[in-house]
Amino acid sequence: MAFSAVISPPLSLRPSPALGIRRKLPIRFSISSSASVSIESNTTQFDLQGYWTSLRKEINQNLDQAIPIQYPERIYEAMRYSTLADGAKRAPPVMCVAACELFGVNRLAAFPTACALEMVSSGSSGSSISSAIEFIQEKKFGELAQCSAVCGGLLAGAEDEEVERLRRYGRAVGVLYQVVDDILKAKSGDGAPKKERSGKSYVGVYGVDKAMEKAEELRDEAKKELGGFEKYGEAVLPLYGFVDYAADRGFSVG
Repeated sequence: MAFSAVISPPLSLRPSPALGIRRKLPIRFSISSSASVSIESNTTQFDLQGYWTSLRKEINQNLDQAIPIQYPERIYEAMRYSTLADGAKRAPPVMCVAACELFGVNRLAAFPTACALEMVSSGSSGSSISSAIEFIQEKKFGELAQCSAVCGGLLAGAEDEEVERLRRYGRAVGVLYQVVDDILKAKSGDGAPKKERSGKSYVGVYGVDKAMEKAEELRDEAKKELGGFEKYGEAVLPLYGFVDYAADRGFSVG
């Protein structure tokens, strides 16, 4: 539809053995193992807020172009209202772009898919679909973050092992974000009693202390997966930054 016509198709993804065709993959870069030792230690110096804010503006521009007002106007106006709402974090598309850039591929290759992810995310928020899937956090947050990271890797021509690392990383970050959300709400007294009584959150099932332990496990799990990408140098820093943001909420987005 209108979305696919806005930006030219991304780079070819991966070979097709069944057809006997070898597709040209994007050029990727890596650094020596000796230089990768201090990558994670530089995470605190990386300006994730600046990176996120700048990328969010580009994503908003692409979303605006992707959903022009056309017939039937009311349908497209509704789509624009839900997708272009002020204050949206754009976390799924930002993670998709960051995963693509990890392998040295220009972010322009990721924008169409990144915008599609945001449309899925914003389209389900606040709807009956959203309320129906909130009972399992791996479904709502873990799988969306997992999909975002994997899509970025696939667009960049990542190896199978790298795609699986991104899959595990994305799931851990997504669930970490929601677990911490539940903890913060419980500590501030803003949590939803009905949700907690029905066991629809880690806090509701295990209590705050156990949920905090779970959050630390997820944080370690996500960073462990990123260890396999340190050969790509500082390009992995945004992905490390997402882990710390999910756990610490050091700044606000949107």
